Amino acid sequence: MSNTNLSDCATPEATAQAEGGEIITAFGELPPKTLLTKKALAGILHVTEKSVERRVDKGELPCAMRMGRKDWWTVEAITEHTARRLCEALADRERLAKKII
Repeated sequence: MSNTNLSDCATPEATAQAEGGEIITAFGELPPKTLLTKKALAGILHVTEKSVERRVDKGELPCAMRMGRKDWWTVEAITEHTARRLCEALADRERLAKKII
């Protein structure tokens, strides 16, 4: 079981600035079964821990697993959730395009 902390996730190598936004590469660099705390996830996303909570509430991030006193996510759960959301967004866009035509 891997464990990572904020300093491991928020390295310059893990996040590259791109024109118009950020490219977050940390999820691709970490093993899929790596466990992330809310603090580590917030560090990777460059948001507060409260923002992570709000993103979970809105469905933008998957629900966490509670272990002890902390919430935990795996890198795999986050990337799979993101991939599903991207597929859903593409399907929605295609349905909308068919309605317009």
